[in-house]
Amino acid sequence: MSSPYSGQFPLLRSPGLDGVRGLAALAVVFSHVATLTYVPWGPRLPTPAEFTLWYLGAPAVDLFFVLSGYVVARSLLRRPAVRPYLARRVVRLAPLAYLAVGLAVLTRFAASHASDDFSVLITRDLRAPLTPQDLLGALTLSFPALNANHLNPPLWTLIVEMQVALLMPLFTRLARWPWTLPVVWFLCLVAATLGWVQAAYFPLFFLGSVLAAQRWTLPRWAVVPALLAGLAVLLQRHVTGSDEVVTRYLTAPGAALVILTIMGGGARRFLEAPPVQWLGEVSYSLYAVHFPVLLALSVLGTRAGLNLSACGLLAVPLCLLMAAVTQRWVERPLLNVLRRAPRPHPLAAP
Repeated sequence: MSSPYSGQFPLLRSPGLDGVRGLAALAVVFSHVATLTYVPWGPRLPTPAEFTLWYLGAPAVDLFFVLSGYVVARSLLRRPAVRPYLARRVVRLAPLAYLAVGLAVLTRFAASHASDDFSVLITRDLRAPLTPQDLLGALTLSFPALNANHLNPPLWTLIVEMQVALLMPLFTRLARWPWTLPVVWFLCLVAATLGWVQAAYFPLFFLGSVLAAQRWTLPRWAVVPALLAGLAVLLQRHVTGSDEVVTRYLTAPGAALVILTIMGGGARRFLEAPPVQWLGEVSYSLYAVHFPVLLALSVLGTRAGLNLSACGLLAVPLCLLMAAVTQRWVERPLLNVLRRAPRPHPLAAP
């Protein structure tokens, strides 16, 4: 049997994965519409609408993490040189992450003018004084990890992405042996218990690495049932209502099933539709810039006498517009630089 490192891997770009990435980013945006009025650590219970929207966010992030591990591992399997990989990863992630840091000025300014109708995330956390760790973390985007709820809430996942980027070459090598999955899971949990909080999320990336290294496929008859099962597992928070970190380990297999079914052709017509593909194209920009825009427009709307929840929903199209502008003038030039950069030759097939 050939090694998972041998042979020619398919092209890294997959329209189906692009589409699901775009839908996941949009789900995060809608979850943050709920965040304007409700967070689980606040003083009240959610309305049905808040509950539904809030619990779209975490499964979308879980899917992002497994998908990121899958895509990055496929890239490393083709081109395993570590230093060029790290350079590409920093260029890919850091500029938009720094833009998200810069937009924290808008986030905190808007929060300072928010009424008491907003959630405690807005009226308390985003008004809290910045700590030295927040300021240093904003410069490094990795260590020490800043408190994203003091600056721009989506930043926490970008910090996780920056940190795990250092481990992905190791994860990709270990992924040749699927039995290492529980070992890595346990070690990451120990690291999280000892204070490296972000390590709790690293097993999701490793799961994606295993999918890439093993190149598992589903028989055609299993694609639709697996997609339905994956979505059911991924969205289980709408039943359990849990925000515990351990819940992510329950939803991770659902994310893996969704990825396998998409690579097997599941929901192709829907995911390759032009609007969904466009969402995939702007997904990273949307993720990085949407929250400050959403909050600022909602604060302006409520000060003009409009309903807060309606303001949040009406702000979504403007978030998409800002994402399109960012993707055109910031992200796309960076991607062009990466495409033009010389790359080491992939390992030759035996």
